[in-house]
Amino acid sequence: APGIPFSSMGQSTEMSDAASQRKTFRPTRRQWITATVASSVVLLVWGRHDQNTHKQEHDSDEEDLALLNGEMVRLLQAHPTAEVHVLHSPQEDDASLIIAIQESGVTRAETIWHMRDNGWIEQRRQERRKHPAEFSDADASDISPGEASGFITEHNGHPYVISNKHVLEGASNPFEELMTMNGHRDIAVAPGEIIARCQRDPYDLPFVSVSKDMTSADLLKRTVRIRGMGSQLYQIEGKPFLIEQCINGDAKCTTCAGKLALVIDVHDMQQEDLIGMSGSRIEDVKTGDIVGIFDSAPSVIGLRDRFLMRFSGPEDIRFTLEQADRRRIKDQARYDLQRLMQPAPSLVPPSPDP
Repeated sequence: APGIPFSSMGQSTEMSDAASQRKTFRPTRRQWITATVASSVVLLVWGRHDQNTHKQEHDSDEEDLALLNGEMVRLLQAHPTAEVHVLHSPQEDDASLIIAIQESGVTRAETIWHMRDNGWIEQRRQERRKHPAEFSDADASDISPGEASGFITEHNGHPYVISNKHVLEGASNPFEELMTMNGHRDIAVAPGEIIARCQRDPYDLPFVSVSKDMTSADLLKRTVRIRGMGSQLYQIEGKPFLIEQCINGDAKCTTCAGKLALVIDVHDMQQEDLIGMSGSRIEDVKTGDIVGIFDSAPSVIGLRDRFLMRFSGPEDIRFTLEQADRRRIKDQARYDLQRLMQPAPSLVPPSPDP
């Protein structure tokens, strides 16, 4: 073509041929299917490899924890398991409280004995059979709204309700600021006035006595009992085990060591059966005094067919109760001082109207 250099025409022709070749290449159906299958196989193999790697890492972690728990597991495997009984009706002298908590706070606190009259126990059993609750062996972060357990005791002439911290800390009521929380031992002590908010005089409910001198070490030679409403109405008796190290090697755990536990055989009950029993009292079978408060049911890696019913001992309850009582006295003194600082009403009678 006139005006177009020969070299430019050659380059243009080559580029056109290359573009034509690129445009005309299309994989056959067979090639497309083969490539798709090959990529799927690669992804599947990689996924399996990834799962196996994670499983091996998980199994390795569990093996390491089992070795770490080795001595404790051997002791727990040899420790006698507790006797688990299902009660068909509550004991008349049972002072266990059922504490109902809604978003507005504590709405009901009543004994199991009184709850039998309105059919609540059988209703609870039926609901749990229809909708089994899930259980996490980690510390519960929030149990409200729901139902848990507790008990009432008297200290220096004043009534106190005792339950777990994770039970009462969700109760947003006027007395929340007056509650004493022991997060290290998962114990909460609330003034008896939270019962009055439920239109009940706390003195209408049975009181129990916390042991004044028994220690956790003393309990290792004794038999303790716990009664409470989980999936059934249970009575559990056994000899406590002292937990001397953090369970499952949790370096952040500061709540295990020094606590006690009953060892439960999974053939007698499951961990989810205990939901609702948080805050249940532990009593000494011989004296009837309160010597502990149940908080959770952790599993121990390496321990076969068993789990723990973990609870704090009597000294932990006494310590928290004394803290609550000192706080009450301090708050009462502040209230009395505020009343004294208020100006006294005038003693001069008002002048008569003209």
